[in-house]
Amino acid sequence: MLLGLLVLFGASQAFAIDGMIELSVNGDAGQVFSGDCYLKKKRGTEARHRIQGQVPTSIWLPADAVRCNLQKSSVKGQLIVSLKRGEHVEITQKSRYPLKWVVISSRGPWGQPTGGAYAARPVLK
Repeated sequence: MLLGLLVLFGASQAFAIDGMIELSVNGDAGQVFSGDCYLKKKRGTEARHRIQGQVPTSIWLPADAVRCNLQKSSVKGQLIVSLKRGEHVEITQKSRYPLKWVVISSRGPWGQPTGGAYAARPVLK
């Protein structure tokens, strides 16, 4: 419920708390996207969550580490995806024409923050 409220009311940095990562999706206004985010807590398994939205948007993810793969609805236009912890931007990844997929991951059990743009849906390992 709290996560839904933070997304609904456009949570500001004042709400930044431990255990939350902000997924910020910007780029060409109106661009529609969808995809999966894999959330990892310090204790527990990775949980897959389906996300979708329209640029610009921010989603607060209750996790210690995240990996997301997002598909933009059109090859035209651009997505700019960032992962933030409080005021600190861990990584920003831009899509590239004609590639539709953007992958981004925070620091976590899989290593340092990384990102990329792809033509086909990548497989997260």
